[in-house]
Amino acid sequence: MQRSRAAVLALGAVFMFSLAGCAPTPPVGSTGVGEPTTAVSAPSAACGKAFDRAAAAIRMHYDTHPLYGPESDKLYENGLTDAEQKQLSKWIADDEAKYAKIIDPVYEKCDGWEDLYRAAYAQGPDSEWSLHGNVTVSDEQLREYFVVSYCLGKEDRRACADFVADDWR
Repeated sequence: MQRSRAAVLALGAVFMFSLAGCAPTPPVGSTGVGEPTTAVSAPSAACGKAFDRAAAAIRMHYDTHPLYGPESDKLYENGLTDAEQKQLSKWIADDEAKYAKIIDPVYEKCDGWEDLYRAAYAQGPDSEWSLHGNVTVSDEQLREYFVVSYCLGKEDRRACADFVADDWR
């Protein structure tokens, strides 16, 4: 089970690192890659609690969903047959739907994109969101990736009501 989860998380990390080359240069005053460019203040209590609940639910989801367990490993043992590809596609669709359901309450508990970001950042470097920079990606780059990916197209939600896509291009 751990191998599948680790593989999915590694793939996600590679994806995020690949986006780093597309991100704009960090603002003047940046302390460098891997270091925060500004202090991140605490989120509102409601937003922080919503992220705490979402983080716990996501960990449970990863521990129990077949996409992250030995069932998924078995599909890849000898290559994917058409039937196995269909099963994998079902698991991926189910995973995406469950993730959306888990994270959905956060959008109504956070007051704007900065609160949304602060609550995700507060979860720490080992969380689902892992918004703490490293030698490859700065906090600022991860912040931009997070805010855009969580708010683009969701401007009608409380957490993203102040998000303006053109400000992030």
